[in-house]
Amino acid sequence: MNDRLFLLLSSICMPLLMVAQNCPNPITLNSILVTNTSCGASTGTVIVTPNGNIGAFSYTWTPNVASSNVALNLGAGSYNLRITRNNNPNCTLDTLIVVNNSNGPQVTPTIQPAQCLANNGAISLTPNNLWYNWSNGGSGPSISGLQSKNYYVTVTNPANGCFSIFKYFVPRDLNALTVNAQVQNQSKCGKNNGRALVTVSGGSGQYTYSPGPGPQYNNLPPGNHTVQVLDLVSGCTGAVTFNIQDLPVSGSVSITPNPSKCAGQADGFVAFDVIPGANFTMPFVFTLKDINGIDYSPGNLPGGQYFLQIFDTDGCALPAQSFTIQSPPAFTPQVFVGPETCLEKGQIQLQLSGGNGAPYLINWTDLPGEENPEDRLNLSAGIYSAMVYDSLFCAYPLTNIQVAAQCNRAKQVHMVLPVNSSDSYCISTPAGTQQGSTVYSLDAGGNVGNSSYGNWNLNANGCLNYQAGAQAGFAVDTICVLRTNASLGLKDTVCVVVSITQQAISKQAVFFSVQVSESASACGAIPPGFTNKHTVQLGRPGLSGASDVFGDYQIDPLSACLSFFANQYTGNNVDEIRVGVIDTLNNRCHQITYYPSILPKFDCNNTLIPNPDTLFLSSNDCAIPALTCVPIPLDKMVDYNVIDNGSLYTGGLAGCNEGIAYRYDFSSLPAGGGPYILQGWLINGQSYNGNFLNFNGLLNLMNQIDPPPNGWIAQGAGFIRGGEPGGNYGQITIRSANGTTQIYQPLQVTLFLGTELRFTPGPHEVIFRNVQTACADTLLLSVSCLDCPPIHSYPMNSQGIVQWSVGNCALDTLFCTNALNAELGQYQVSDNGLPFFNFSLCGNFVGLLLDTGFHQVHLVNTVNTCVWDVLVEVQCKNLLDEQFIPVTVPLGETAVVCLDTSLVPGHITGIANLCEVEGADIIGYAFEIPEWCVQVTGQNIGMDTLCIQLCNAGDECANYYLQIQVVSTGVSDSLIVFQGFSPNGDGRNDTWIIPGIEKYPNNTVQVFNRWGSLVFEQKGYSNNNPWDGQWNGKALPDGTYFYLIELGNNGERLSGWVVIQR
Repeated sequence: MNDRLFLLLSSICMPLLMVAQNCPNPITLNSILVTNTSCGASTGTVIVTPNGNIGAFSYTWTPNVASSNVALNLGAGSYNLRITRNNNPNCTLDTLIVVNNSNGPQVTPTIQPAQCLANNGAISLTPNNLWYNWSNGGSGPSISGLQSKNYYVTVTNPANGCFSIFKYFVPRDLNALTVNAQVQNQSKCGKNNGRALVTVSGGSGQYTYSPGPGPQYNNLPPGNHTVQVLDLVSGCTGAVTFNIQDLPVSGSVSITPNPSKCAGQADGFVAFDVIPGANFTMPFVFTLKDINGIDYSPGNLPGGQYFLQIFDTDGCALPAQSFTIQSPPAFTPQVFVGPETCLEKGQIQLQLSGGNGAPYLINWTDLPGEENPEDRLNLSAGIYSAMVYDSLFCAYPLTNIQVAAQCNRAKQVHMVLPVNSSDSYCISTPAGTQQGSTVYSLDAGGNVGNSSYGNWNLNANGCLNYQAGAQAGFAVDTICVLRTNASLGLKDTVCVVVSITQQAISKQAVFFSVQVSESASACGAIPPGFTNKHTVQLGRPGLSGASDVFGDYQIDPLSACLSFFANQYTGNNVDEIRVGVIDTLNNRCHQITYYPSILPKFDCNNTLIPNPDTLFLSSNDCAIPALTCVPIPLDKMVDYNVIDNGSLYTGGLAGCNEGIAYRYDFSSLPAGGGPYILQGWLINGQSYNGNFLNFNGLLNLMNQIDPPPNGWIAQGAGFIRGGEPGGNYGQITIRSANGTTQIYQPLQVTLFLGTELRFTPGPHEVIFRNVQTACADTLLLSVSCLDCPPIHSYPMNSQGIVQWSVGNCALDTLFCTNALNAELGQYQVSDNGLPFFNFSLCGNFVGLLLDTGFHQVHLVNTVNTCVWDVLVEVQCKNLLDEQFIPVTVPLGETAVVCLDTSLVPGHITGIANLCEVEGADIIGYAFEIPEWCVQVTGQNIGMDTLCIQLCNAGDECANYYLQIQVVSTGVSDSLIVFQGFSPNGDGRNDTWIIPGIEKYPNNTVQVFNRWGSLVFEQKGYSNNNPWDGQWNGKALPDGTYFYLIELGNNGERLSGWVVIQR
């Protein structure tokens, strides 16, 4: 071992020196020479050489082993030396010098530096079998928790006691901390949204960061960032610098604006989608503002311009985009209000525009249903409101529409109730008014009253409560109530007329329908035995009224039937019209409540009853009704209202025309659902097919394949019935959508294909009105009693009407009956339901003077109980002229008669025969148009008349009477019938001479007037006693008469016309 140690003061020895303060010229050492000793010896030497003159210093050793810079004979150990500058005692230098045993124990050190200011250094020595004594008081081969400085250890070999002293320096590790930064997010769009994490290694784990708090840094702006780290345990520091970039953000936005459906309402919406671009982080957020900066959500936008701004998760914005929500034009209603006056009810008329346009649907709050008329008529004073829906069902309220009252006239209504019962009549509160705004009071004062028939009270809501006593009577009490509403200017009086019946009121409901802009009648059935009938409308004044805008109605005072005249608005059960028929003699009442429904226009041509328009029935006994079978199945009569001569038909119903129909049971269609395929339906051996969706579709398909009049109808749940009687209907095969097939076999059923009705003698106008379609079919029916003679001899048209056209509208027309003047007292005669007294003479017969129009003449012979009903129509036309044209046609030949068209100015538009009698077979005829000629063919020997009328577009007409005689060739050659004579007493042509009549002594000559009444008859007519124009001793008036001459020659006869002209 080297026994000398040189300490180089510039390095290793520096920590061993202690330099005095306040020394301007500090002492420095040049070298220290140490010579070690050996175990048990004292041979060590230390030579200290300061810089400068050695003698300029003084040397103090501890222990005191020398006084100079050289110490000799030193044993192993530690020696302290203080060097003092002689000329400045403040300049000192202390140093520790170790002299070792050169043969002492040796060790191998491991030194762990102290981290910065921390006391965490450590020294470990080997081997472990030596004794260790450290300068800090420690023992053992290792010490720790050391600060950075010199440490001395005495190492002793326990075997020989020899030791060595070692000095170890624990260095300070100033680079113990490793600081790094991880940039987690760069900054975007200039925002402080960068993120970084600072990590530290090589330290204690307890750190402070500057700037704090660290180690996670959020919301960092773009740029360079430096973080200082201090180890709280070791005091070590470290730093890291990192950069946050400013990244640009991009993306695209697709916008789909959807218009506002309703004007003025926030029901528009916008759909948009964001396609992220560079650095755009989903999910996004947005702002949506209008031009005033008001925020909106995308689903509730009124019309207008909007601005959409998209932001990513970090709040970076894409460029704002604008869009427009389109909106319909503003809803602009114009309301025109008419007040309620004494002449007419109030009305509201609307002119609607804007929104989504027509059609507009109006729902008035005071009307039932949701689809009401636009305009209101027949309104009482009140305040009305409605909700208007445009073509896209956008709702717009109409409120506070005030109909003022400008009439305070009293109204009279009827109340009917049984004895010892009570009833109420509530006077209507004006529509839309607040409760309590209308004041009610009894006209007689107070709010209670009484009479010998009952007592009553009026409550604040306008309800009059009546308690009837035990005494019955008609119109026994009249109670007037005053109704006042200041805001409407309303002050009117309602008088309630009370009638009390002896028994409970019988009631009947009648539901009927009428098509828009049409009229219809409905009737209830008045119980038999009602006498002294008095018809009233219950709860409403008079016998007429209006059902709001739906139409007007009139109640017949005799039959209690209701005629309804519909407007153009539709609705179901639009009104409840109560009619009371009071038997004032027996004090009883029958109430009929009518419920009209107004239906849209419907083509009724396909629903007409396959029945002739006119029927002529006869009965051998006038007391027994005649029967007829109408082709309406008995079970379908529930769909019809039947009106007979303006009253409800009450003759009874029975089945007739029993037949066979077919019925299929489709209550279970094939599994799998529709659409279905009708693969085959056998009808009379032929197969038919088609497609349908459901049961109703199958019904329609069957009616297409086998249409009316056979027809198929639904009956019950899943059954379809119909078919032509006698037809051969086979199985039906149906396949569902999934291929399931099912076969349906027909079942023959017996049913009544017609309904038997019963009618009393006389004419009947029978109206069959279908309540489902409001279609009506009219049957004119005449029942004759065979034991009663005809009441007149006039020809009738195909409808059983005696129809005349007259040119002078100011004069009545004479209708001659077959009733003798002498027996007039036996007859009861009425015209259109009213007693008839305008009688005249027709020779010995009763004549009726009828004015222009339609007449239903009812005649009853009170002696033989015969009844006749005669229909007469007298038409007043502007008759320009008339012409009598005699025509003779040989049997089997044809004559052409061309009319004088100069009698009718202008363009002729029509030709007709006015006196055609159905069933006549004397002649046949045809018109030649536009030549305006008539072809007449003789079919049988005799006389007939054609009453031809030509008219122009102005309804100006001329009549041409073709008096036609069909003769055999032989008769016409041997007999001449003159067509006129003038019995004026001038001696010329005063009688009717018939040359050749003597050849036929068995003749009979008859003459009839234009109404078919016999005015002359003579058997064995002879020119020696010719006719002079008189009948029963009186001269007949001038005019045209018709003759019938029976020659007695094999049944031959002549007919024609003869004119009396004085």
